[in-house]
Amino acid sequence: MPETKQKAALSATQKTALIAVMIVSVTGISYFVVNPGGGSCGGIFQQTAPRLQANLEIIENKGQIAVSRETIQKLSKSAQRVGLHLKTCCTVLEGGQLDPDQFQQCVDGASEYDRQVAAVAQQVVEAEAAAEEGAVSVVEEKSRSIQKGVSAATGQAESFVTQPVKFISVSTTSTPAQSNITESEPNNNILESNTITLDQSVKAEILDNNDHDFFKFKYSDIRRDQVSVTLQNQSTTLRPSIKIYDSNKSEFTKAFDYTYGANVSSVFSIGQGAEYYVQVLPWNTKGAYVLKVEALRAYDEFEPNNDVFTATDFENRSVLEANIMDNGDTDWYRITAKNTEEVSVKLENRSRTLRPSLKIYNKNKSEIDKRFDYTHGSDLEFSFKTTPGDIYYIAVLPFGSSGQYRLHVK
Repeated sequence: MPETKQKAALSATQKTALIAVMIVSVTGISYFVVNPGGGSCGGIFQQTAPRLQANLEIIENKGQIAVSRETIQKLSKSAQRVGLHLKTCCTVLEGGQLDPDQFQQCVDGASEYDRQVAAVAQQVVEAEAAAEEGAVSVVEEKSRSIQKGVSAATGQAESFVTQPVKFISVSTTSTPAQSNITESEPNNNILESNTITLDQSVKAEILDNNDHDFFKFKYSDIRRDQVSVTLQNQSTTLRPSIKIYDSNKSEFTKAFDYTYGANVSSVFSIGQGAEYYVQVLPWNTKGAYVLKVEALRAYDEFEPNNDVFTATDFENRSVLEANIMDNGDTDWYRITAKNTEEVSVKLENRSRTLRPSLKIYNKNKSEIDKRFDYTHGSDLEFSFKTTPGDIYYIAVLPFGSSGQYRLHVK
């Protein structure tokens, strides 16, 4: 048997042990603990790395002295994505679709991200100390360093979650990786856009200040997702600038960097049938680049369940883990009341970003109760009256936030 097949053919016990050893040994970082009672990946997020969590809290609590709240939220969001991808690596390894060397790359990538976040946190602490001493110039210098550090960390997250291993998905409907293609001129306006597919890279070049490159892509999966559009600079002369347009050819977001040779990226949510356009602008510069358009698979395993008609059946469950991907994501669940006149519901927050908000509907799909908490990261627990045998629906709403959660129903 070839060596790669031998690695992929590890027994379940060996895989579990391998996961445990790798995760706790790489640079001393314990990203999560193995659940001794329920499979190594089932309890993968029961404990995040204490150092990573502490550093993110430092940045969130003190970082606004040097950088914007939006920048801090971007870093926090990238941490969630790194964690989700690390869990995917673990699940795929257990399923025999990933060999130990590939899994090691996952752990190494997460470790590098942790190191970069730690560096940003140190700069934040130094900026705060400088501000207390009235050293304005030092604060400004630290602010620039923090900005660069956040860009490096989020860039590492982008690279990590889009490494080739993500294409080996536990979902049978995932899109396979596509090979690179080369830009085809003319594509200087939106009507001449080159057509590309998700998970495809395009090699292209801005030739002069009159050269604008346009590309278009379409999303066909029934599950809403998030898409990353990344310009990877292949020159030291191009100042990166991209604009994204929706199916109406209306601009809705953009990304740019004043630095020659820098990379830029934009992440946004996307739904089935949506068509988008990407414009790469010259910005009085020129140079080669690679444009990558990738689906991040940010949805949870129960999607699509965004309305009462696609509600996930809670039958034979007492708890499940899911996530609110963005402000357009509402998770619906259906339960049947057993021999009891009261049902207890608990949303256990698995993030520092999600504001819990739940609504309860009866068998007629009429709202009968709702509960929420304005505090990001808080839990929510309550009970409601039921009629044994009746169907009820539970909706978990985004409440202007996103994050992972665990839902208990009994």
